[in-house]
Amino acid sequence: MDQKDKRKIERIISDGKEAHEILLNKKSKAYNSFLELEKNIYRNNKLSKIIKSLLLSASL
Repeated sequence: MDQKDKRKIERIISDGKEAHEILLNKKSKAYNSFLELEKNIYRNNKLSKIIKSLLLSASL
């Protein structure tokens, strides 16, 4: 992976973290429900590894 790709990935992660903070600060009921659902899915191993990977990539 070259530096350009690494910077792009770092920017995507940074943007995601920023959006997360904004939505938390706004006390978004929809976003909080999404976070609760996500937490339960990952904690209880309800989904296969492939589905979890797809969810993660879709959230980036």
